[in-house]
Amino acid sequence: MEFGLFIQGYLPGPDAHDPDREREMFMREVELIGLADRTNWKYVWFSEHHCLTEYSHCSSSEVFMGYLAHATERIHLGSGIFNLSPRVNHPVRNAERAAMLDQLSGGRFEMGTGRGAGSHEVATFGIHDTSSTRAEWDEVVWEIPRMWETEEYTFAGSFFEVDTPHNVLPKPYRGIHPPIWVACGNPPTFEKAGRHGIGALGFNFSPIHDMQLLPDTHSHPFRTSVSIPQSAPTQKPRVLRFSLNHRSQASRQGAAVALLQSLHRRLLGAHEMKAPIFLTITSTRPTIAKFTKTQVSMHTSVELEAVAIVSNNLEDGLLPWPTPNPCQSPSKAASTRHRRC
Repeated sequence: MEFGLFIQGYLPGPDAHDPDREREMFMREVELIGLADRTNWKYVWFSEHHCLTEYSHCSSSEVFMGYLAHATERIHLGSGIFNLSPRVNHPVRNAERAAMLDQLSGGRFEMGTGRGAGSHEVATFGIHDTSSTRAEWDEVVWEIPRMWETEEYTFAGSFFEVDTPHNVLPKPYRGIHPPIWVACGNPPTFEKAGRHGIGALGFNFSPIHDMQLLPDTHSHPFRTSVSIPQSAPTQKPRVLRFSLNHRSQASRQGAAVALLQSLHRRLLGAHEMKAPIFLTITSTRPTIAKFTKTQVSMHTSVELEAVAIVSNNLEDGLLPWPTPNPCQSPSKAASTRHRRC
């Protein structure tokens, strides 16, 4: 088991509208990441979200990671995720910034990829059909390693093209490209990641005892994958378990309610809400009691299910994060990195 942090610039309540509080929040995150680095935590993952007030103010994770590449020594810096839709980030820019981070961190960068976090966010870039980004990811993810491996890159696809030879720079650290991951929320995506030999970032809110199927789904096709050479080290699935660490049950419950309220505002939009959302607490289990028909019609079943999952699966409590063994040997970034070809 390896431990990591997930950083997304969460800033609830009135502070979300105060630039001074934003800076304080980011500086607290820097201090936390520095502590994790000194105590041998393996990863810190940074979200890329856009226009999601309270829920996430981290829209330029590559800037954050570049700052921390110099401020840390061991911890691996991961994008959680870079959006691969060419309508959000041109593929050449994704390849450039990933390789730049790999160089600045001395080989500690981990490239998590995905398609965005819902209809409200991607609509910022004129995307109003979230399913349309699936084919874009399928096309782009395999082209980024090609950009790193050739000095005369060209491509003509359905969603982007580079019609004359270009040398995409810089190349990754030591000429070995970073591990590539994909954000997974359901078994078919875990299976797809395993089939293609890339890592699985599990963004799931299910109880721990219900999650064993997901890494099994990833690892089974991985063992027979033909997308990577037999000499490549096996990429382990990472099933992220979100947890809150507070001194008392009362403060944990308060934090859970605040998180659910901000998640609700993120999905439905405060300016679009036709009726309030009702949150109740039974033991450590917040539940969402009401959605209006208008709210349901504005959003996909996947988005509404995400809210239900958050509320319904806190039944086994909000668990504190374990503390890694301080005597654990520091990770050797250059020799233990998982690489994909």
